[in-house]
Amino acid sequence: MPTLGPDTVIYVQPPASPVVTTIPPGTPGVFVVPQPGPPGPPGSGTGVVYTQSTPAAQWTINTSLGRKPYSVMVTDSSGNEIIADVTLPSTSQIVVTFATPQTGSVSYT
Repeated sequence: MPTLGPDTVIYVQPPASPVVTTIPPGTPGVFVVPQPGPPGPPGSGTGVVYTQSTPAAQWTINTSLGRKPYSVMVTDSSGNEIIADVTLPSTSQIVVTFATPQTGSVSYT
């Protein structure tokens, strides 16, 4: 087994699924800290909020992002996050569907 010096750098490609190795107490170990991946596409830095003040079972939101949103969060009128069926039929539209009519807001970036 090679000896590792203070200037040794080891790059490890993570496997498709995590591997856990148990090291007995008192055994010297090597800790590998993954490097961050490549940066994502640039964003506007701010989110957009759509408010639905009239109860509806389906909200259709027309966006001007020029792309599909990276994240969509649906909240009720009290600000609590709620589960809804969210679809992105095009780069300029978000459709939120509920079992019963709702009011609230959608934040998206």
